Amino acid sequence: LGQIIDAALYESVLQVMEGLIPEYDRMGLIRERSGSVLTGIAPSNVYSCKDGEYMIGANKDSLWKRLAEAMGRPELGDDPRYATHLARGENQTELDNLINDWTRTLIVDELDKMMTDCAIPAGRVYRAPDMLADEHFKAREAIIDVEHSPRAPVPTHELSLDRTQSVGRKSHVVVLVRLRDRAGLVHF
Repeated sequence: LGQIIDAALYESVLQVMEGLIPEYDRMGLIRERSGSVLTGIAPSNVYSCKDGEYMIGANKDSLWKRLAEAMGRPELGDDPRYATHLARGENQTELDNLINDWTRTLIVDELDKMMTDCAIPAGRVYRAPDMLADEHFKAREAIIDVEHSPRAPVPTHELSLDRTQSVGRKSHVVVLVRLRDRAGLVHF
């Protein structure tokens, strides 16, 4: 009757990241994020840890109370500045700073375990080196090596749903040409 579509959320995001992986692999460039704030929705942001960055989305009242507990500051859950969705939105900068001050004391793995244990939507922020090292990315073939002469294969994200040679190859060539043009290279 139909086809099963198996797509991970990160694979969908990889589609709009263009040359992120080959830029890192070939030129050592690591793109930095350019923003994550959703005005009036708090807390829902990327926060700094000792060893990386971490996204927390606890803007629902019940999630916020669980986050305040995890932070060791249960009183913040009922604090009038943060107790409701609207109040947190009005005090977003102050709240984000408060949370960031806390997350800076933790390593990503420690924070990740806390958020998982508290059932708070959250996750580590991956950069190109993390993606290339991740076993899940490898197992799903989310990043593949594309043959590109005269040098070694270039790792990039898989671009075609059906993985046919014609569709995938054409898309990979576009990414590689953009990468070449950005670097001012004639050949990789």
